[in-house]
Amino acid sequence: MAVDIYISAFDKTKIQDTVSGAMSKYVNLQDQEYEERLFLHRVIWMLVFVAIVIAVLIRGLYKLQVVEYSEHATKSKKNQYVIEPVPPTRGLIYDRNQNLLAGNVPTHTLEITPEQACQTRKTRSNCMKKLLRVLDGLITINEKDWRKFHKAYSKNRRYAKGFQSIPIRYNLTTSEVAVLAAQRYRLPGIHIKASQKRYYPYANSLSHVIGYVRRVDQTIIDRWTPEQKINYKGTAFVGVKGIEKQYENILHGVKGNQRNERNVFGRVISSKLIKPSVPGKSIYLTIDKRLQEVAENALGAKAGAVVAIDPNSGEVLALVSKPGYDPNQFVSGISSQQFQQLQLNKARPLYPRALKGTFAPGSTIKPFYALGALYYDLTHGKKMFSCGGTFRIPGARHTWHDWKRGGHGTLNLAKAVRRSCDIYFYDLSAKMKIDRISEFLTLFGFGQPTGIDMPRERLGVLPSRAYKIKQHKRKPRTPNMSNLQWRQYKALVRQRQKWYLGDTISVGIGQGLFTSTPLQLASATATMANRGKLVIPHLLRAVRPSGSKDLYYLTPEVENSAIKEYKIDKKFLAEVKRRRKVLGLIKPEHWDYVHQSMVDVVHAPGGTARRLIPLAKKEFEFAGKTGTAQVVKIKKGDHWSKKKVPEHLKDNALFVVFAPADKPKIAVAVIVINGGHGGAAAAPIAGKLIRTYMDILNQQNKPAGENNSNDTLLTKDTPDPSTLTVKNLLKRPVVNSKVLKPRVPNNLRKSNPRINKKIKQPAITRSNTSNTTAVTSTTNNVNIDSGTTSSNTHGGTNVKKPVARKKAQKARAMTRARARARLREIDLEKKMQKQKQNQKQKKNDEIRIIETPKPR
Repeated sequence: MAVDIYISAFDKTKIQDTVSGAMSKYVNLQDQEYEERLFLHRVIWMLVFVAIVIAVLIRGLYKLQVVEYSEHATKSKKNQYVIEPVPPTRGLIYDRNQNLLAGNVPTHTLEITPEQACQTRKTRSNCMKKLLRVLDGLITINEKDWRKFHKAYSKNRRYAKGFQSIPIRYNLTTSEVAVLAAQRYRLPGIHIKASQKRYYPYANSLSHVIGYVRRVDQTIIDRWTPEQKINYKGTAFVGVKGIEKQYENILHGVKGNQRNERNVFGRVISSKLIKPSVPGKSIYLTIDKRLQEVAENALGAKAGAVVAIDPNSGEVLALVSKPGYDPNQFVSGISSQQFQQLQLNKARPLYPRALKGTFAPGSTIKPFYALGALYYDLTHGKKMFSCGGTFRIPGARHTWHDWKRGGHGTLNLAKAVRRSCDIYFYDLSAKMKIDRISEFLTLFGFGQPTGIDMPRERLGVLPSRAYKIKQHKRKPRTPNMSNLQWRQYKALVRQRQKWYLGDTISVGIGQGLFTSTPLQLASATATMANRGKLVIPHLLRAVRPSGSKDLYYLTPEVENSAIKEYKIDKKFLAEVKRRRKVLGLIKPEHWDYVHQSMVDVVHAPGGTARRLIPLAKKEFEFAGKTGTAQVVKIKKGDHWSKKKVPEHLKDNALFVVFAPADKPKIAVAVIVINGGHGGAAAAPIAGKLIRTYMDILNQQNKPAGENNSNDTLLTKDTPDPSTLTVKNLLKRPVVNSKVLKPRVPNNLRKSNPRINKKIKQPAITRSNTSNTTAVTSTTNNVNIDSGTTSSNTHGGTNVKKPVARKKAQKARAMTRARARARLREIDLEKKMQKQKQNQKQKKNDEIRIIETPKPR
């Protein structure tokens, strides 16, 4: 219910009065002083805060500008200036006659700079696609190069990195460089960068000796020392095999430094060379390329190894492992398919047989057994032995047979070596026993390292009791084995570890457990030739620093400050000295006896290597020993036919030899894999090698006046001097030859003063009996007949007819013409010789420039 309240006029007046009274009593609530104090406090606190912030900023500026100035200045300079490594040029490798075996050749790399290829960043992807499409139509780019490029480009797509060049193709050919240069206007951002890469001119010949280089990867970097990591910055290739790996420290050189100035975007503004790189030293090997080629050609298509050593110095003259491979394909990176083909090849071209191949030495070991028997006084040279063709151990059922059916009859030690009688050495090894055999053969280096300066040399196996125990070492017992099984296993191990006389019999002819490398055989043969003066084989001959003409020759066992990289273990040197001391106790007559028996192998009737007699040419004598080693074991009762046996199961042919027998200058070991008989397959190879080496020595030792290798040699193919013309002379090979000067008559000397100075007067003889006048010009067995005149004999006086006089005049005219022609030929020869010398000098200058390139 609404209640209406009615206010009277009196009440309204009363209320208004009350309100107006309250308004008259109003109090001002705003405090001015308080507001001022509050504002002042706020201003003060704000000023304090600003002062603190300014103080912090000033402190930070002081710290940056004063305290840490040098540090930040250095960082700023590092951002502006970048020190980049300058890789050195790799050293060269030569043979002993200064033939280049490993060099550096220029190569070209195709690179793309994305920023220069496209003007804006937005259109870069489309622009790059068009550019790559044009490139693909001009040159061939394989999938591997495409993947590498796209991988690098995806990491390089930021704007600040767009100026960096990215390689897309390596090893451009000259034709491809020409095509790209001609199409340069269509290819913006394309650059062809020139550099150097390793090149091996004799690809398959010295691949196992020189080795190769390949690109640096993370596995190689992980094996480097901190010093190597610093020195190898910027280096793209490193040696991984052969001499390239063995003397990496000599060949690499020392890196240099280059300072590049960059702007804020990282672009290079200027460059300055701070420290030039030092090129690697050049290496001269002991290898003779001529002997290497002779050995390789003599081996032909057969797999095998040939090692030739100078017994006086230990220099390795030839080191052949066949088949070989092309190391050039490893330089820029070999494809997986090519590498798989090399690995799966049955001929094993990647296997260095001369250094790591272990083969049974066969009968080549018999001269060492003969020397050991004389040293231990087990026999003497005149003691006779009866060979019936078979040998048996008392109490054993097995029968050992000789290679010749029916045996060799009665013979002594020298004849046993000459005819390679197996039965004699079966009996001799049984008397020597394995302990003496192992002890004596160790002196010649069998089963021991030779000390050659090549990586990872294999030692072969020299059998002994300790070796057999180590070979059949007992394994620990497993929890599953019962006591009975454990006892049976221990008995079996003891039985296998025991050395039997039958093992010694097989070792007695260089088979069974006995294995050696071709390098060990050559080194032992050199020791035999030296009568116990053991030498350490080595391949390094000299070192030449870059930019120098001085050669520092290596002397093994003597520390050379210029060649610190050649090191020999002290323990090995101590062992070598011990072996030399023991070998020095062998009597000289024992050395003479064994040497003569090895000479009889080649030169005496019944010798197994008489094929070499024609190669000696009655100038010297060979001292060698043939060997034939079985590849597979022949079971009793099996019929073995040499004609029907497969090629891979044929015997290995071996031959060791040194020559001349009285003053040895070379020792050779040859093995022909599955070659058959040593005298038929291996001996001719060694004979050709030694014949070539002796010819080289004879040419070097001839006096200057004699007709040596640099003189003109007249053979049956040489045309008659009377028919020589300028045209015929041009067909003849031009060499640095001694000019042959003809002799002419007196009348020519008077008419031609030029001839008078250079040509002596010939001897003109007249015969009273035949009335014949002949003018003969002879020099170095070259006769130039001037003609003859016919005459009659009457009353013992010379009567010249007009016909004879005319013929004599005609003969003199012909002689005069021939002399003039010969003078023209002499002048032409001199000109051609001078041209050849200029070409040779120019070639040497080019090689010298490659060896010491100017820093870039």
